[in-house]
Amino acid sequence: MIQVIRQYPCNIGEIVKKASENGETKLATAGKGVMFNVPKFYQECTKYNIVPIIGCEFPLDNGRTISLFAKDNEGYKNLIAISYEVSKNPLTMDFLRNHSDGLGLILDISTCKLTELVSKEDIRKYLAEYQRLFSLFKLGLPYGESYKELISKIKEFVKDFPYDLVAFPHMLYEKSEDAIVLEIVNAISNA
Repeated sequence: MIQVIRQYPCNIGEIVKKASENGETKLATAGKGVMFNVPKFYQECTKYNIVPIIGCEFPLDNGRTISLFAKDNEGYKNLIAISYEVSKNPLTMDFLRNHSDGLGLILDISTCKLTELVSKEDIRKYLAEYQRLFSLFKLGLPYGESYKELISKIKEFVKDFPYDLVAFPHMLYEKSEDAIVLEIVNAISNA
């Protein structure tokens, strides 16, 4: 299984060490729109012989969120280009089409349009555009009681359509006492 660090203020060194102790061989990072943690993440993964998977979570201009991961150097360069674009402009599907080479996509079903679609055919049409752009495309399943109905709906859907599912919980902090730090960061961001 691949663990994904999606938000901070996690201590990357401690998380990578813990992943190593738990026998993980791969670990992914996907910060929100920025890639500040990548050098430290890469160093720590290398130190513990864990394959680092570099990613980033981006908001689209339609209000949805996608998580992209570099499959190779070209993908990493495209992540940087997308991150830069997002710092100046909303991310459009047109920009994404021109910068999708070398990238994989995990579409978090809890934050995408899937929650609003009713029929299997509507879901298939919605996902088809993403699948055309990314050779590595997976549906990310959130964790928690509040998602049980949505997860059941998607599991039923994939019986008829060939989409891979992957566990994709939000890791907001490493220790419960770090919750206050996240609250402070969010308060500053929303001020």
